[in-house]
Amino acid sequence: MAAANEREEADAKAYALSAVMKALAQTDPKIIQSLTSVNMEPRQLVALAFKELAESTDKIGQLNISPELLRELLARRTRSNGALNRKQDSTYNSSYKFG
Repeated sequence: MAAANEREEADAKAYALSAVMKALAQTDPKIIQSLTSVNMEPRQLVALAFKELAESTDKIGQLNISPELLRELLARRTRSNGALNRKQDSTYNSSYKFG
């Protein structure tokens, strides 16, 4: 009887997983990506933003990002934790040329 119950539980889990996978397969990948980014750290979000910029290189001639902006973007999580452990590197050059 225990084996039959375990089999029924496994079948129910498989059915539920199948239903979720079917729903995800029909969902726009951008929506799924947005949902997964909800609890990402700022560094991960910045990396995602740069990835999307890199995918649009044909539309971007030159992109200049100041060290201050980059530092601010990367420091937000640190500040939200109450610590100020930002790396101060004034020699960082964040000018990129696409194309």
